[in-house]
Amino acid sequence: MPRFLFLPLLLALACSPALADSSIYEPAIHELDNGMRVVLKERHHARTASIRLVVGVGHLHSPCKKQQGAHLLEHLTFAGYDDLTEADINRKIDGLGGYDNAFTGMYQTSYVFDTFGPNTSEMVATLFAMVSRPALRPADIEAARRIVASEDQQDAAKTQEFYGDIDRVRSSLSRGYRHLLSDVLEQQECISVVSRPELVRRDDLLRLHRQYYVPNNMTLIVVGDFDSQPLLSLIGATFGRLQQKPLPPAPFETERAYETSAASFEGNFDFSHAYVMTRTDGYSSPDYYALKLLFDHLDNRMYEIFRIEHPLAYSPEAYVSSEFDYGVAQLGANVPESDFQTAQVLIGELLEEVTADPLPQETITTLQHKAVVEGLMALETNSALADYYELSLFELERHGHFVNEAEVLRALGPADLRRVANTYFRDDRLVWVKDRGDSTGGQSHKNAR
Repeated sequence: MPRFLFLPLLLALACSPALADSSIYEPAIHELDNGMRVVLKERHHARTASIRLVVGVGHLHSPCKKQQGAHLLEHLTFAGYDDLTEADINRKIDGLGGYDNAFTGMYQTSYVFDTFGPNTSEMVATLFAMVSRPALRPADIEAARRIVASEDQQDAAKTQEFYGDIDRVRSSLSRGYRHLLSDVLEQQECISVVSRPELVRRDDLLRLHRQYYVPNNMTLIVVGDFDSQPLLSLIGATFGRLQQKPLPPAPFETERAYETSAASFEGNFDFSHAYVMTRTDGYSSPDYYALKLLFDHLDNRMYEIFRIEHPLAYSPEAYVSSEFDYGVAQLGANVPESDFQTAQVLIGELLEEVTADPLPQETITTLQHKAVVEGLMALETNSALADYYELSLFELERHGHFVNEAEVLRALGPADLRRVANTYFRDDRLVWVKDRGDSTGGQSHKNAR
């Protein structure tokens, strides 16, 4: 099976009317009189509707010991309002054929609802009642504490592994992540180890709700089978009644600086492999799209080098994992220990290849079309598009509109990919790792290649 489509076919696909349509990047954006932002996108090809409510409060809006506060409040939003209980809410959402979930991150809390299109208005009204007047009954708070404590046990164990004795961490990949993301892990330690649900009092929850669950700190997103005007009227009659309030100053740095340094680690894992890793600035970075194209190219080249030119590994790879403001890019292969040195030499030569000379425009054109097609396919469902708008809200803050990914990708050239290659593949920020496929202990060697 070929690894990528023949270029003329890609050109035809990229120029077709469906793929040239930019309307997915242009939803209707409204702002209510109280400052609440509403993003609506009608799509009637499927009888579903996806609703996302984003509230600008997360773990970092509380002191370290009480950073479970926003998470607890998220759980309590589902625990009941007025005289309804959590079981009542579950039955009501089930009766609407709905799916519900919620997530608390560093900076925001997101509520996720999917439903049958004709039930969109009733689901929005239910969501409004849940977030605007949670009961916060003492018994519900105590129950939520126990559930959150149970939920966080696994995260706490993972964080403790990173912060434990380095000689007890087997995998060099884990050590590499620990080295690259030390500041992120410090935040995770606060959330999942230092902060405990029992330290969050009812007064803390009331303060978070009063200060941050305000309309000028909320964005409502609705995508799918609905009519905008009736839904806007309902949103105005519900969320539009909330009172705008001044927001407290952010209790954290909005742009985090971190120090980079080279390192090398050895360890052991279930199978042997050799990798190189580097830290990136996440999907909110202007470099994100150029890095995507570059790593698509590197993934192709790793396959060619380690599967075809030098048949050393079954699954060589190059990829980037990204959070909002940080990420890790890595490339490597599952090679035998006897080929570690060869693998590192080949990876080093590949990095020199992309940093020394610009990629041919023909190669970049193929990568662009592949990325555009993949991106559009990923946004086929209403739920996926609603999630995309949620993750891209920072673009509204920066530009006043969502960025057309296809246009951004097509505007990139050889100089852009070479620039990001030289930015992230500098020797002073690369972490080289090797894991043996046995049970013997490994040694770590910092600041050496």
